[in-house]
Amino acid sequence: MQSLVKINLYAGLKDYFGQSQSLEISPDVTLGDLLAELIRKNSEATALLSRCRFAVNQEFVNESWKIKDGDIIDILPPSSGG
Repeated sequence: MQSLVKINLYAGLKDYFGQSQSLEISPDVTLGDLLAELIRKNSEATALLSRCRFAVNQEFVNESWKIKDGDIIDILPPSSGG
C-alpha cells in the first residue's frame, strides 16, 4: 500500500521541482529516503537539498523521521537576510 504525502518546496527548490508535489511513497520510509528520491529525480539539486531543513506537519524533524500517510512535508532551504 502506498502513502500519499504533500511536499511543499520553497525558494530555489522550486527551480528544480516546481511549486509543490504530491508523491506516493512506500509506507514507513524516512525523510532521508525521500531526500534520496528527490536527488534521484534531479541530481542538480543535490547541493541545495543537502543543506535543507525538514518540517512535517509544521514541526521540524530530522532525516530519520518516518513519513506517514497524509503528512505535509515542508522542505526549507537555508535563507539569508539582513
